[in-house]
Amino acid sequence: MAWGEDEPIGPDVASAGLHVSERIGRDAVAQPDLEEALEASCYASHPYSSHPKEDDKGQNEICCSETEAIKGT
Repeated sequence: MAWGEDEPIGPDVASAGLHVSERIGRDAVAQPDLEEALEASCYASHPYSSHPKEDDKGQNEICCSETEAIKGT
C-alpha cells in the first residue's frame, strides 16, 4: 500500500524510513559509484514508475532530500 502526501504515517513507519535512509547514506559514502547512481536516479525515469513531483527548482523533492542525507547536508 502506498501513502499519499496528505495521509499521516505512524511513528514506527517514520522511524523505519529514517533508519533505511541512514543506512543507504552510509553505504553510498562507502561506495562512490553507488552515490553517483543514486544521484542519477533522481533524474532518470523508470518505465513503470510515475514521474516524480518537482519543486520550484525543477528537482525531485524526495531524491534531493535523500541525496542531502547521503552527503550530510
